[in-house]
Amino acid sequence: MSCLTGGRCLRQCGWVTTTETPGDAAHARVQAARDLRAAVLERQRADARVALLVQVLRAAGATWGEVGAELGVTRQAARQRFGGDELTA
Repeated sequence: MSCLTGGRCLRQCGWVTTTETPGDAAHARVQAARDLRAAVLERQRADARVALLVQVLRAAGATWGEVGAELGVTRQAARQRFGGDELTA
């Protein structure tokens, strides 16, 4: 069980706290929803930055194999995810 799926680990990491009253539970739920929205936004920004940097690498002459190596995936996976068509100026 990973840290993100194990409730006990989440509590130990300080991401989830035991609440004493229903008001505390409601506050924890609201805070968790805010944190989730923030994490989604961070991921979207990171994904956009990765896509831009892939374009920069490709424009500089990097092969899909080199891009894949930097991403930790195969060249085929990199090409499939970031648009196998060659970039147009």
